[in-house]
Amino acid sequence: MEALFNEVSSCIEEYPLLKQFGIYGAIATAFALYGISLVIYRLYFHPLAGFPGPSIAAATGWYEFYYDVVKSGQYIYKIEEMHKKYGPIIRINPYEIVINDPDFYNDVYVAGNTRQTNIWPRYRTGMGYDGSHTMTEGHELHRRRRKPLEPFFSRLGIDKMEPMIIDESKLLNDRLTGLKGSGNVVRLDHVFTAFAGDMIGRICSESPPDMMNNPEFAKDCQEKVQRNSRSSIFRYIINSDMPESERETERLSKEAMILFGGGTTTTARTLSIMCYYIIANPHMRARLGEELKGPMANYPHQLPTWQELERLPYLQGMVKEGLRLSYGAMRRLPRISPDVPLVYKQWSIPAGVPVGMAAYSLHTDPETYPEPLKFIPERWLGNYDPKMNRNWVPFTRGSRNCLGINLAYAEMYWALAVMFRPNAPRFELFQTDESDIALSVDFSMPLPKLDSRGLRITIH
Repeated sequence: MEALFNEVSSCIEEYPLLKQFGIYGAIATAFALYGISLVIYRLYFHPLAGFPGPSIAAATGWYEFYYDVVKSGQYIYKIEEMHKKYGPIIRINPYEIVINDPDFYNDVYVAGNTRQTNIWPRYRTGMGYDGSHTMTEGHELHRRRRKPLEPFFSRLGIDKMEPMIIDESKLLNDRLTGLKGSGNVVRLDHVFTAFAGDMIGRICSESPPDMMNNPEFAKDCQEKVQRNSRSSIFRYIINSDMPESERETERLSKEAMILFGGGTTTTARTLSIMCYYIIANPHMRARLGEELKGPMANYPHQLPTWQELERLPYLQGMVKEGLRLSYGAMRRLPRISPDVPLVYKQWSIPAGVPVGMAAYSLHTDPETYPEPLKFIPERWLGNYDPKMNRNWVPFTRGSRNCLGINLAYAEMYWALAVMFRPNAPRFELFQTDESDIALSVDFSMPLPKLDSRGLRITIH
């Protein structure tokens, strides 16, 4: 910095005009020239210069900042407008390409044996989970970090945990039944956070948070998980032959927190959406209750298996429609092909360029899902259009898909079965409408409106 100051000072001494202008003016001019040069480079000489999209988005990241920060998570809707104007492939900032074409989804989110897939380092900036498998940039290191976790979250692993899931579901029923007739207003979204948090907490912590037995449900849960992140899943890693750096407490703590956050908020959000519509629509409640009459008739003395619950068509439709409208991750999830370019139609996207697709775009495609913002579980019954499954990506796909798919399914099927079985308590909405539940803000996770009152009910 001192050398730069001396260089600028010597230039000012040499040129009288600069001396009048002053050193700070010269520095300001230099920065202005740099900014102009950068914009010109991004618009005309950058490897992405020829891709469709608004010039302002290509020139500066401040355009995205305005819609995501100043206007609170609204850039995803601006991107939708861009697609309508510029087509399925667009440049949404100086560095990144977004594609809206469900037929290309599996080319972006590929299996590990197809090609290497990295995440974009800028995407994880500021999240604080850099050591976790989810936020690991490189393909091979991500694979090594994820592999020890997979047996715990596989279908077989969750089947072994089903007794624990049933116990937690019974506790969910007991807590709600205990509030029956009390007149208390219950935040059901908080209840679901406790339910899902306790489940993932049992996996991630030797001392689970036990939120379901806490009157305040979620008090100090994250700190407790972080302090006790040496449960069976992490003890397995500690005793493995992984390098010492992969078994350090700090990294395992970050792994525990990413598992806890992902395993809590997404499941709770989806359950909240499903339950709002079931409670708000008596015909849905009646049809679901009728379907559950057989499997849940002798609750709690005789119980079906998760596999049997999955075979119930209307319950399955509820779960799929709830996941469609909760999106998983609402925004695009950028992936990088580090070695080979991606080719989309006539466009060759250079290796190393982040490319993303948004579940929101696929899940709200009106050609695939008529009346896409309406909760219609019946759309999944019978011989429905195969394109519905093509567009349905709440857990993403490929080598970096959601690790907790099976756990989420088991929790959702059991929670709905317990809550809406024959002779279950009756729930009524309390000063809650669809706007309190519908996801409309896209931050790191999708949220309802910022002044949402949550899913409030009374129990009868």
